[in-house]
Amino acid sequence: MISAATKEKVEALASAFPQRRSGLMPALHLIQQESGYISPEATVFLSQVFELSRAQIHETITFYHMFRTRPAGRFIFQVCTNVSCMLRGSEEIMQTLSEILGIQPGETTPDGQFTLQETECLAACGAAPVVQLNEEYLEHVTCRQIRELIAELRKES
Repeated sequence: MISAATKEKVEALASAFPQRRSGLMPALHLIQQESGYISPEATVFLSQVFELSRAQIHETITFYHMFRTRPAGRFIFQVCTNVSCMLRGSEEIMQTLSEILGIQPGETTPDGQFTLQETECLAACGAAPVVQLNEEYLEHVTCRQIRELIAELRKES
């Protein structure tokens, strides 16, 4: 559900630009920040505010990896699978995460704590392999570091 305050901010964004659709990206960020993902209800609301079809809103959401159409875990692991990261061990990192968490890429643990995602590129090739944990980049990641990190995160939960 979108709060009245967020709806007001989204409508202000749409009005702030000569072409309403220019405010769509910041509006998507606002809604996801509040709800954790972009719901079908939010898509309908955005299509009305920005005078775009629901398909156009959906295309934008699914084009960018930072937007989600389903609820995600408290901790979101995004593993870069581009060539630089793959050559430096991202497949092993992904396998380690999958084994420890008991989920496959695109899934969330039953307790809602962890989501695992495959990402085409995190634009940090010089620091491969790279994993993004929520908004933080983890560079030159090893499987050992991943095991230790998950143990720490589970203690926090």
